[in-house]
Amino acid sequence: MGGYLQSLRKDGPAHKVVAGSDGFAIVPRETADAEAFNKLVRDAVERSGSDFVAFPRVSGGGYDRVDIIPFD
Repeated sequence: MGGYLQSLRKDGPAHKVVAGSDGFAIVPRETADAEAFNKLVRDAVERSGSDFVAFPRVSGGGYDRVDIIPFD
């Protein structure tokens, strides 16, 4: 499993991780900077491929969630 995928599994200042049956979701913290969370989601989508796939969800003017399904 790649280092980037491992980093996505950890909570951060702009997001928290919610476990799911096939992977996990990354959701913004209520106090988070929206642009910081949007950047995280865009980066996850761009880096998805051989280790995982990312499914972002848009709400209003930005992202409100990204589901991550690892290929492990």
